[in-house]
Amino acid sequence: MTDGVRAFVAVDLEPPSPIPDALARWPSHFHATLRFFAEIDAPTGDRVVEAVRRTCAHRPPFSIELRGIGAFPNPQDARVVWMGFGEGREHLIRTASELDENLEREGVPRDPRPFAAHATLFRVRGPRDRALAQRALSLGDRLSFGARSVGSLAIYESRLGGQGADHRLIERVGLTGSS
Repeated sequence: MTDGVRAFVAVDLEPPSPIPDALARWPSHFHATLRFFAEIDAPTGDRVVEAVRRTCAHRPPFSIELRGIGAFPNPQDARVVWMGFGEGREHLIRTASELDENLEREGVPRDPRPFAAHATLFRVRGPRDRALAQRALSLGDRLSFGARSVGSLAIYESRLGGQGADHRLIERVGLTGSS
């Protein structure tokens, strides 16, 4: 990892199939971010990799249900439309918490914002996006796309470009802990 890059640790997720028309704007890289780093240098990147490895050595694989559609900061003023999680959500939260503890052990400060378990679908940037957001939100919070297996954590470098962010895999680490 080079100096001064944006990076994040994530759980990669398989998108639903078929994707409902109301969710026509689907991300090219569907994932749940466990921790985002606005800018890190190479030594911090090495510490992030070590924290991810330690976390994965203690966390077992799990399943998580893709469930519900929501928005930040709220559905009436949607700026980010996301998919939530049902069964298995607590495993994702515990994995993110353990990752934060291991990052702190490596000297990487905790994120001051609380972890919000979600997978971003799209950002609302104008009237067309606002209409798409309302269609997506109309699907409701009980909509389920079934469970997905989670067997690893991935570290990505994220570069912003004209078409949004481009993600480059740095390392993928398997979850090998026992239940």
